[in-house]
Amino acid sequence: MKLTARNWRRPQVVGAGIALAASLVLGACQSSTTGNTSTSCSGTQPTIYMIGSTTNSTFWQALESGFVQGASDFCVKGIYSAPTAHTNTDEIALISAALAAKPGGMAINYVDHSIYNSTVQALGEGVKVVLFNNNRFEPVNGDPATATTDPQVTSLAYVGQDEHQSGITLANAFLSAIPTGKSVLWYPVVPEVQVITLRGNGVYSVLDAHNIKHEFLQAPGAPGQEGLDEASDETTVCAYLKAHPEIGAVVGTSVTSPATAKCAQQLGISLPIAEFDVDLESANFLQAGQITVAVDQQPFWQGYLAVENLAYELKYKIAPVNVNTGTLLVTKSNAADVIYAIQHQKD
Repeated sequence: MKLTARNWRRPQVVGAGIALAASLVLGACQSSTTGNTSTSCSGTQPTIYMIGSTTNSTFWQALESGFVQGASDFCVKGIYSAPTAHTNTDEIALISAALAAKPGGMAINYVDHSIYNSTVQALGEGVKVVLFNNNRFEPVNGDPATATTDPQVTSLAYVGQDEHQSGITLANAFLSAIPTGKSVLWYPVVPEVQVITLRGNGVYSVLDAHNIKHEFLQAPGAPGQEGLDEASDETTVCAYLKAHPEIGAVVGTSVTSPATAKCAQQLGISLPIAEFDVDLESANFLQAGQITVAVDQQPFWQGYLAVENLAYELKYKIAPVNVNTGTLLVTKSNAADVIYAIQHQKD
């Protein structure tokens, strides 16, 4: 999917109203607003907030860009807020600050049941809510008390990737590249995170159905930070591949896969690699054929389509819909389009 129909623009960060107040309260929080310059916008423009996860990630910067562009295109006042590094506590505080401004709509990253009370509060105050990036309702660590079962939350429209299905989709696209008789290594970032577990389970289900053996490699790093340092990832995966000649292919992420590709170059081996998510570095590896295939959850669309859902509900009472943004398979053949999209999302 190419984003060539518009001239996408990177949002300008400004402080305004309650968004700035939230930033001051939480310390290192980003709040950005978009004004409408389109001459086609007229009348009252409802205010929509998006509560993001972090500001220190190209994934979330692309998502914010989509939100800002959507606010401009659909003639709403969009305010994006996110902590510098994600914690549920900071996300909840930003939701509370946004609710104090009495917005018409809000896009919430529902990471787990800890976000439940804030979401119900927003709904109780008449705020239109859609979920994006995460709609994780399952129990945390198997504790049934941490499951979200309230239908007013579980029925909310969701814009984002179906994590388990994305694993199935990626593995099916990767099957033909896996050498006969070889094992597949699953080498993800932060493996304890639920969405990563779901991705891995999706991959495993396809490999198991085809009697392909698989192994798991723990990425280096402190809990919650595993696999986020590419140099350490490369050292770790190189050591593992040297010690395990049965490995013939690797599935990773946009961080661990470039590290694996560099390791393959270092070892002088041909190693098919599949990955979840695409950033500029991994897109370049895809274009060069050093990463075989990726599934891209397209964060720009998550931000943009969340605004579209809310804008049409607020303006025209059209019910929001679920959108699976994670259906794009990226290979050498279309990597140039993805590189173009990534570069223009940052303009």
